[in-house]
Order: sequence, then structure tokens, then C-alpha cells
Amino acid sequence: MLIINKIINYFNIKLRDIVKNYDVVIIGGGLAGLTLASQLLRDIPDISICLIHDAKFPNEETAFKVGEATIDLGGYYLRELLGDEYLSREHFIKMGMRFIYTNDKLYKEMGIRNFPQKNSYQFERGKLENHFFSLLQDKIDILQNTRFLDVEDEGHFKKIHVVELSKVQKIINSRWIVDASGRKKVISRKYNLSSKGNLPNSSVWFRVKGAVLVDEIYPAEEDNPFYGMDRSYSSLHIDGKGYWIWVLRLSDHTTSVGICFSENIHQFDSLSDLEKTFEWLKTHERVFYDYLLKKQFSILDFKYLRKYASIAQPCISENHWALTGDACIFLDPVYSSGIDLMCIENTFIVDVLAQEKNGQDIKERMAFYNSVISDLVIAYSNVFDKMYEQKDNWYYIFVKYVVDSVFYFGSICPCFMNKGMRDFKNAKIIWDKIHKIYMEYDKVNSILKTKKFSENNRQNNLDLPRFINLSESLFAKINSYLTEPDNDLEKLINLLQDNYQVMCKICEYISSDRNLYDLYIRRDGPPEIFHTSWRYGEFFPNPEMVNRN
Repeated sequence: MLIINKIINYFNIKLRDIVKNYDVVIIGGGLAGLTLASQLLRDIPDISICLIHDAKFPNEETAFKVGEATIDLGGYYLRELLGDEYLSREHFIKMGMRFIYTNDKLYKEMGIRNFPQKNSYQFERGKLENHFFSLLQDKIDILQNTRFLDVEDEGHFKKIHVVELSKVQKIINSRWIVDASGRKKVISRKYNLSSKGNLPNSSVWFRVKGAVLVDEIYPAEEDNPFYGMDRSYSSLHIDGKGYWIWVLRLSDHTTSVGICFSENIHQFDSLSDLEKTFEWLKTHERVFYDYLLKKQFSILDFKYLRKYASIAQPCISENHWALTGDACIFLDPVYSSGIDLMCIENTFIVDVLAQEKNGQDIKERMAFYNSVISDLVIAYSNVFDKMYEQKDNWYYIFVKYVVDSVFYFGSICPCFMNKGMRDFKNAKIIWDKIHKIYMEYDKVNSILKTKKFSENNRQNNLDLPRFINLSESLFAKINSYLTEPDNDLEKLINLLQDNYQVMCKICEYISSDRNLYDLYIRRDGPPEIFHTSWRYGEFFPNPEMVNRN
């Protein structure tokens, strides 16, 4: 109580008695807190929720936040909560990721020609959060302009101290408290849980008024397989040595531009304000710089975040607190995986609260879920480790995206998109299958990090086409099976086993310095027997059948 009393005296806060008892109090009214509240209401209809928000709705639609795009799992999660009809009507459907690599004035490009089978989205963050608020405001208690002060344990309840803008303090009782406060990390800081990740990456970003169009920056000629399509609906990645630039079209009137860079290669001081950032672009991406200069877009804002990777664990505590969103994990925005991780954290938190409410013992469940989160931190940290340093190599850009995509689309995505972790009895079986895929992925990724990889693949780099259409690739094939199991455990296990064989085949190619493009892009297929008996027969025979014969 000593700290609370000091805060009260310093700010001249007026005291008010305990307001109400809740099953859960969520600290933070951003996307993590709003989605968690929505999922709790969907899965536990009789739960009582209080959400503490230190600002007031509605947000400005073009909110000043990072994270305006989803990939497949995040898109699935938002679709489960809001429905595709709303998301497709009010936000942009995303045409996958599109990679541009420039060498002098000649650019190279990799992407897809069509929208994927399952929608992902690019959105204005404030607009999306306002919609969640409109759906929740009559179903839960939302305390706006209210700031978290502290939390104390009081028997079976948490005593949560908050203060309103009017300096009136409230004390709220709750069985659970969840930190969804983003980088404020209110619970993490209280219990000294947060630590910096080992990644040296930082970011600057700004928004412009108007549409930044890739077709105007890098016009597609008739020899480009993407000629004639609107490539601006993709999340654009412009890659270079030690950095990548995102261009996200959020609406017809707003575009987000950001630069993520390794401080091992680029000094933060060279990008620390808008003027320096444009000078940096002039040096490193002259074509893009000239385009921005010519268009004379109005700059809406500018912000930076140094060495942004941060981790707080455990995700769920036996002491009835939990962490989600950036308050739990943020590693790197390169694959827009923040909403994916938030989806997984929220799903675990909801299941634990539901089981406890039903009188079930939750200790083993919590321990397993926390171990899964820890495994994901290790896996994703490995995905991003030393990635930026080799982004000046076209073959590396291609191979890295292939390997990372097979890991993601081949394991984590189908697991959660088919509710593989919902049945706790079988969750460990599923996670063992995913871990097996990860171990092969780790072998490949370890090779990609070495200097030898670039040296041994100079010819492969020269042989790689300037334009790579992923629409007819192994990437697209794996993506097409994401929801094929349709929540059936046996089908999901079979899919994971097949995807393990794909990762083993990729490992075989990379280990022997064979050109992965020969495997990844569909050619004239092998004998018909492999087509009919093996889901990836268009690309290579079933290894189990070959070994058996």
C-alpha cells in the first residue's frame, strides 16, 4: 500500500470505494484488449469483464500505431470475431506479400498474381478498434480515460487501483487481470517480467496522405508476370542490405511507409527524424525517394522505435494474471506476425479462464500453454535472427521466404486454423508434430545464416529469374491446404506429416547447394502415380513411397 499512498498523495487523487467485482479486468483498450474481450464473450457468455482504457473512443481512424496488416492466421482470427463481410467491405483485402529488390535502376520482384484463397487484410487501426468498441460497449464495462495504478492480491481476488481523468480513484475487484497495455507493460513492469529481445532491429515510419502505388514506382512491362494487375494491394517489401521498407495501402486516402533496419549496419542517428529519413532513402532507395519527392505527399506523422523486440513471460500465471499482445511478445514486423501471436495468447487465456470457470484444474494446461509460447519465442527469434544482414542477395530473399513460408503455412497456421490446440488431450500430439517440422526448419535456417551460403550459391543467385511468380509454386500449394482438415484431428495430423516431408526435402536441397527454385516452382510433374497418391506430387515424389519402393 505504500506505493499506492505515495501516488495518491503526489497527484492529489480522491478516493472512491470499491466499484464492482468482475471475473476479469483487461488493462488496455487497443487491439489486443478488444479482441480478447470479444473472444471471452463469444466463448464464455456469462463472464463479467471490465476493460480499462487510458484514452477515449472513438479513435482517429488512421491511428498512430504500427501493425496495419495481417497474414493468414491473424486474418483468420479477425474473421472469426468480426466476419469476412465486414472486413472485406470496410478494409482492403491483401494480395499477399510482394518483395522488390533493386540493383541500380533494375528491380526484381517476387509475389503472387491473385488474391489468396483465404483473406488477409490491410486496415486502418483506429477504424478497426472503433468497430470492436461499438460491438462491446453495451456488453462489458469499459472505463475510458482511466489509468491503471497498481494491483494487490486480496485472497481470491485482485484489488486493482485505477484513476480517472478527474483524479478520482476507483478500486475494482477481479478474479483475473490481463495486461493488454502494449509497450506500457503495466503488469510486466510490476513483476519485472520484461526483457529486451536479442535482435538489433529498429524502425522509423510515417504516413502519407494519398495512395503510394507500386505500379507507378516500379512499372511492370509485358515481360513481368504481374503486368496488368494492381500490385498496390500487396504488402510491399523493398529489400536491401540491412533493411527492408514497408509500403502498406491502408485506404484510398492513406498509406503507411516504414523502414526497419539492423543497427549493426545502419546507424539510428541517420534516420532519427523525417529529414534524415528522406536523406537515407535518397542514398539507399533512390527510385523510391524520387517517386515520393515527385508526388509531394502530405506527411501525416512520423515516429520511431529503437530495438523494438521485447519479451515478457510467462503468458499466464498461477497467480491469476496474464499477458497478451505487445505486453507479452513483440519480435519483428517483417511478416506482420504480431496479430498471430496475439491470437495464440488470447486463445490460451480464454481457454484457461473457461476451464477454471467450469471447475477444472488449470495448472497442467497453463504450464503447457506457457511452454508453447516459449517455443514460439525461440522459433520466431530464430526466423528473424541475422535476416536483415543478407537482404542484398536475391537468392537469399527467395530461399528465406520459401523456408519461412513452409514453416509457417505448414505448421503453425493449420494447427490454429483447425483448432488443433482447442482439445487439450490432443494438443501435445499436435505440438510434437509441429516441433518436428521446426527441427528441420532450424537445420535449414542455420545454413542460411552462414557466409558460406552466399558464397556457395553465387551461381544460383545468377540463375534465379528476375521475376518470381509464387502463384504456381509450392508456396501456393501448401497455402491451399490451410483449412483442408476442417477441424478433423486425423486429417490435421496427416497434413502436418506431409508438410514435414516438404521441409525435409527443402533441407536436402539447401544442404547440397542445389537451386531451390527447381523444387519450388512447378514444372512438368513426375509420374502420375505420385500425383494421385501424394498431395505435393506436382513438385516431387512422396519420400515415404520412394523409400518404401
